[in-house]
Formats: sequence, C-alpha cells, structure tokens
Amino acid sequence: MKDIVKNILDYLREENIKPADTPKEIRKILNEVYSQIYTDGIFVIKKDLRVENFQEDKMFYSIANASDACGMPLTESDIRNIISNVKHLVREDGNYSVSTGELRDIVIDQLSKSNYEKVGDCYRRN
Repeated sequence: MKDIVKNILDYLREENIKPADTPKEIRKILNEVYSQIYTDGIFVIKKDLRVENFQEDKMFYSIANASDACGMPLTESDIRNIISNVKHLVREDGNYSVSTGELRDIVIDQLSKSNYEKVGDCYRRN
C-alpha cells in the first residue's frame, strides 16, 4: 500500500497538481483504476467514491422528469436514443466507469446536440 501512495504522491508532484485540485485528480485516478477492474457493464462512481451499476431506468426517469418540468416532454424513443448515445460515448474510449459529474455533462451535451437545450438546462438544475 505504501508503494501505491508513494506513486500517487510522486505523480501529483510531477504534474504540479495544486492542493485544491487534488481531490479531482484522485477521482480521475480512481476512475482509471475502476475502468481496469470493472469491465462488464458500465459503472458510475458516486461523489463519495462508491461504485454503482449504471441504471438506465434511473437516467430515463431523470431525463423524463427534466423534460416534463420544463414543459417540453420528450417521447420514450427520444429519451432511449439519448441514453443509447450516452452509453456509447462512455464506452467509446474503452471506459467502463464514469463519474456522476461526467455522466451529467454527457447527458446535457447529448440533449443539446439533439436540440433539447431547454431540457438540458432543466436536467442540470435537478
């Protein structure tokens, strides 16, 4: 374990990571580790660093609720297409895990690219 900590500390020093940026960098390192360990499905890394299976239903209802809240209800097909694009983008670089923040950003980006910017704004607020 000491070797692992030493390697991480050396990395942070070599890359001149500022103390305020250390938690974000540690999350990136963990994301990379998780991507190497969890290769069967997509896993979501929560803010408290717990790992959960990607739940398509949860994302579906989050997008649906955001679209209803902003008065622009999306069809089931629209939402399924967005989710499919999100999953493809997460796996595109061989990743099997994604942080909640990265996942949120990908969803918002896909909503925007599908001309649902208003839904993306509502999704961001939820």
